[in-house]
Amino acid sequence: MYKDWQDYLKNNTLPKCILCYPKSGVYSARNGVVEVEFGISPAGKLGREVLTGFDIGGTIFCLGASGVGIAALFVPVAWPVLAG
Repeated sequence: MYKDWQDYLKNNTLPKCILCYPKSGVYSARNGVVEVEFGISPAGKLGREVLTGFDIGGTIFCLGASGVGIAALFVPVAWPVLAG
């Protein structure tokens, strides 16, 4: 649920897309033509895309680091180091 029309435009959870919506969130007509506006969903805005990229990159890095750590347990050189 959104507080108002501006809150919906700023915080909706639609996927990246171009929106066509009634001007000011209310259907009205001028000279028999419905007034509409166009915009981009929040998921398509540059800041959101950058943060999503960092999130994916961080996940991949974490998985890679975990894999290296586990693989290091099976390398013969690691056993003397772990044994102290």
